Amino acid sequence: SDQKYPVMVFGHDQEVPYSDYFYIWNRFARYGFMVAFPTTEMGPNPNVEEYAKDLAFVAAQINLMRYIPGSFFYKRHNSKSCLMGHGTGGAAAIIGMQYYSATTMVALAPIETTPSAINAAALITKPSVSIGGDEDCVAPIATNQMPIFNNIDSDCKTFINMYDAAHCHFAMNGVVCGSTEVLC
Repeated sequence: SDQKYPVMVFGHDQEVPYSDYFYIWNRFARYGFMVAFPTTEMGPNPNVEEYAKDLAFVAAQINLMRYIPGSFFYKRHNSKSCLMGHGTGGAAAIIGMQYYSATTMVALAPIETTPSAINAAALITKPSVSIGGDEDCVAPIATNQMPIFNNIDSDCKTFINMYDAAHCHFAMNGVVCGSTEVLC
């Protein structure tokens, strides 16, 4: 086939298994995206900097493999890419943009981290979307998503506020994620 496809690399939230994002890979794959879900930094204390580098590495490698005969991605990737993530994975996607200049960044309820996702957002000049839930008690919009969004240095950026949405609604209300919301 001569068709070429964009790639999306998705970062899961802290300790949330990638299977809790089935709806994302299912939907994006149907629309012609190649979807990658790295499963690194799954522990209770993820190294967000390393996680960001992992997301960037996967996106960069898929991009490089489009030129390698015999690679699954040979002549299949159209060079369009997105770093996307939820919670801690959203912060990793934001920070990861400095390591791989994806064509788009999407963050679902990104959380402020160490290193700072708020500070890293200032380095993003590509089209970006940030989505928050107004019932998010894990990463409230006022202290997490809005400072991140406001710092994104792109002329093409959008913030979406999902009414009645909590942090774990982005992870299909998984058991692991839901246990953090109980603490709120």
